[in-house]
Amino acid sequence: MGHCEWAVRPVRVEDVHSIWRLCQGEGWDTTLADIEDLFACPALGMTAVSGDEVVGMATAFIYPPLAFIGNVIVAPGFRGRGLGTMLVSALVSDLRRRGVYGAVLEARPGLESFYRHLGFRSFDRTVRYALELPARLSRVAECPPPGMDGSVIATDQGMVHEICRFDLHSFGTDRSCLLQRLQRRAVLTLARLSEGRVQGYLMVRPAACGFRLGPWVDTDSSSSLLLTALSMLPTGSGAARVTVASPARPEVMAAFEAVGFRAVGMGERMCVGLDGGRPSNPAIWALAGLDRG
Repeated sequence: MGHCEWAVRPVRVEDVHSIWRLCQGEGWDTTLADIEDLFACPALGMTAVSGDEVVGMATAFIYPPLAFIGNVIVAPGFRGRGLGTMLVSALVSDLRRRGVYGAVLEARPGLESFYRHLGFRSFDRTVRYALELPARLSRVAECPPPGMDGSVIATDQGMVHEICRFDLHSFGTDRSCLLQRLQRRAVLTLARLSEGRVQGYLMVRPAACGFRLGPWVDTDSSSSLLLTALSMLPTGSGAARVTVASPARPEVMAAFEAVGFRAVGMGERMCVGLDGGRPSNPAIWALAGLDRG
């Protein structure tokens, strides 16, 4: 098959279901709402099309002056033809035209050299964890969460602006558009208060096979938000799991493993256009998503 049989173009609204199918083909727990975020938040996407079929994609959520790249997928029948290189290169070029020169992504094992060839370099690692809900019930019982005494509270949409202000200060860039969307479909959002002000928060959202934990941003080193969230999750009657992507810091890994999470994968955090990389932020305990930061 020659290069003339496909084209790379910006993502379109009508591509949503095709993109979702590509994610499902990779076994990811991406929901349709995750894909729809691309059209509601500052974001970019490139797709590769062959005829009427979407056969590849790469996306980026933008928090100026930084972008988080994710969802880099090429359909199995089109791999090894340079499509991945074309997609990521086109995406990075478009970001730079928009004045966004720094980009971060997670390279899955075995793909580090692919991204290095495109100018990315390693600066950190992430761990993906999973917890089966039946196993959770016995493990968490050994370390009960704190009572709802005002230090950790369940929030609603009315507190999202306070959460966004805290996140801007702690995360370092403005994710308010994304956080407002995540809050609207969250199963649970908790905030940790100190003197009436948000000093930490954690969101739990629906995933394809259960729940996805994150973002979790907190200035406190305790696990009060995590333990409270696990105690409040609706378990229902069917099997489900909680998944999370977190920085590979010892204290973060210890917090998840203490309540029964098991590591199911690791990734290399890589960046381009950032002098010195992106320093590890001690306030970040769980990512909003590997493509969202």
